[in-house]
Amino acid sequence: MPTTQWGSQITFGWEFEEQTPRILNWYKPTSFKGTDQAWIALSKEEKEKSVRVGQPDFSWNNFVKLGTAPGYLSYRVRQEVFAPTWEICCTEYPTTVDALFEQMLTVKRAMLAEWGGFQVHIVFDRPPAQKLEYHSQLASLYQLLNDYAFAKLAKRDDEAGFSRLLGAYGHPLTGLRDHLISEEVLDGPDSEGVSSGTYKYHYVGLRDLYGNRKIGFEIRAGWQSQETKLRSLIERLTNTLGSLNTPFSVKNNRGDGAAKFTLLNHFDFHESRYRRADALGEDFLLNLQKESETVFKLLEKSSQTQFSYPSSSEILFSRWMLAFAPWEDHPSISESDSMKISIKSRRDQNISLLNRYFQKLLPEKPGANTTYVSDCVRNFFKETSLHSYL
Repeated sequence: MPTTQWGSQITFGWEFEEQTPRILNWYKPTSFKGTDQAWIALSKEEKEKSVRVGQPDFSWNNFVKLGTAPGYLSYRVRQEVFAPTWEICCTEYPTTVDALFEQMLTVKRAMLAEWGGFQVHIVFDRPPAQKLEYHSQLASLYQLLNDYAFAKLAKRDDEAGFSRLLGAYGHPLTGLRDHLISEEVLDGPDSEGVSSGTYKYHYVGLRDLYGNRKIGFEIRAGWQSQETKLRSLIERLTNTLGSLNTPFSVKNNRGDGAAKFTLLNHFDFHESRYRRADALGEDFLLNLQKESETVFKLLEKSSQTQFSYPSSSEILFSRWMLAFAPWEDHPSISESDSMKISIKSRRDQNISLLNRYFQKLLPEKPGANTTYVSDCVRNFFKETSLHSYL
């Protein structure tokens, strides 16, 4: 049974989102007056016809578990924001990675689904409030997981890294560390009554919806393409929680010359980049911030769904700034001169290009293109392959 460095038992949980009507093999509508066996006896077509999926008055919230369904499943189905998507979760929490995957595999096979529908929770007691180092390491681990996913997934051409539901974390880690120490609530209900919070909507969320002074990491996206990758991450993350001083990297097979580093090394790097931001130049920073505000207003007025862009210009700006950090000074790069040169060269090229852009010396004009800066940011991570050092 895995434990954290401060002796807390680690447990696991999962949520699963899908649209397949195969959920009707495990759940029935509350309006159905017959027995479970009568519902099971209905044909696939009869079940689907009776539930009226897609109709204005339809909600998956009105479905309850059959007695023949696995006992660890949630009693009710939950209606997701995007109809006809539904969500179920486990209510019996595995205490080993093997048991976690046994539950998820059962669901995956029954739904004929992919791993992408799962969100995995790794849950543990908060560290003692006086243990400043533990809170710094947890904040750093959260940052590192999101840094890696943001840098790696920049290879995609979609806007996922800049959406409302997924993306990098770009605020000072001392703030997150102090928030953890204070034991103030991380999650709270949003306007729809859904559990939400500052640290949820990233590739990996940091949550406290579990009760009893428990917090946890929620793996929301970035590793669910393959079972082996997802399992490897969860196993290594679990081991790291038990030994926070041990060097840790998200990627197993890292780039040439990649050096070992600890979570406190990563914490210090991020804190130093805020102190060194002025080196980018006052005009550049002001123009970048102004552009984030303008782009955000354009996105708000566009026909895009609100979930396709960040919830504020400040979040957009903070994600852009990750591409202008002095990554060549990160301890993982300390033994690779060629990578140091590559990172600095690509960042300097982006700064030069964007200065020309802000001065209206390019065909693309500031305040008119909602993706120009985001594309520059993605190109930085694509061309440097920084994720392979994290």
